[in-house]
Amino acid sequence: MAVVIRTQIPMYIISIIGFILIVEYFIALEPLAAFRKEMLTWGVIIYNFVTLLGSALMLRYHSLRIMKPPSREPWARYYSIVAIAAFIVFLAIGYGIGLSSTQYVTMYMRTVIPATTTLWGLNLIFSTMGVYRAMRISNLEALALLIGAMSYFLKEMPIICAIFPPMTGIGDWFLRYAMTPAARVAVLTAALISVVVCLRTIIQKERTAVI
Repeated sequence: MAVVIRTQIPMYIISIIGFILIVEYFIALEPLAAFRKEMLTWGVIIYNFVTLLGSALMLRYHSLRIMKPPSREPWARYYSIVAIAAFIVFLAIGYGIGLSSTQYVTMYMRTVIPATTTLWGLNLIFSTMGVYRAMRISNLEALALLIGAMSYFLKEMPIICAIFPPMTGIGDWFLRYAMTPAARVAVLTAALISVVVCLRTIIQKERTAVI
């Protein structure tokens, strides 16, 4: 019975709602439009609830790491302290003063933006290593992929553009004439895959979402 409740009932609910939303897209009926609006409202409510649950789980995880850090990484508790402190400070200022306040924007620009830039720099290294390990640059296609990826990542790094100004133009060329057609193909492929997954979900052949 527990397996049926966990798998079969969610599949039936997803199938019915998905079928109704698809019919509403092609047939203009007021009851179906009202149903779609209601489902979107509930989707926003569920999304906010999941965000709240994720925040609670994050606080629980880091609290446990502070009270009992891993034996192999005793310094991990300090990372958890910083994470919880940043979460509380951002939450207090965001709800207390406002998301558009000078203090909140300044904190965002001084913390999140530099962290994002650092991640982009690390992403360059890991992406290059990943492409090399996956394809070993054994053919022209792999070499073109590596050159295009490095050109785009280097273009996004201000220090590289300051040392070598033409890198901005090279990265823009790859982005406009090489990556844009490939991105369109990827988006079209993803859309077709999404349609297939939706149809399989409606006919209850796709169970990975509930198992």
